[in-house]
Amino acid sequence: MDETAAEVVKRIFPLCLEGYGPSQIACILKEDKIITQTIHFQRTGKATWNT
Repeated sequence: MDETAAEVVKRIFPLCLEGYGPSQIACILKEDKIITQTIHFQRTGKATWNT
């Protein structure tokens, strides 16, 4: 299991329940310097759809 990704999902889920939309959640994560899925996969050596 990818614990780093799991922590981000655990953070996103309550935001969805509180009524935040995708753009709002993206802004919150960006403000908190949470890296994107693509960067995370590149750092962990996992394939992405872009590569």
